Amino acid sequence: MRLHKLTIAALPIMLNACAILPDGPTVVALPGTGLSLESFQSDDISCQAFALAQINNQSNQASGSGPSRSWYTQQQRYDINYVQCQYSVNRQ
Repeated sequence: MRLHKLTIAALPIMLNACAILPDGPTVVALPGTGLSLESFQSDDISCQAFALAQINNQSNQASGSGPSRSWYTQQQRYDINYVQCQYSVNRQ
């Protein structure tokens, strides 16, 4: 019986550890006017890394404040950060 109680108590921790992070954007990004494909690909890799870092940072800050965020919410946040990054690098 004691093992059963420990398992139930540990369930939220285990679920939080299993949260799936986005593996890429679900939005379309295009190179800015006059940018080469190579430049765009470099910016794309940088923006994907930026978006993932932002999601990881937000998840770590919220880890003690309730249930883990759903994949859909994580993907939305990832896409927002990705688009912001793409917009900023294409404006330079």
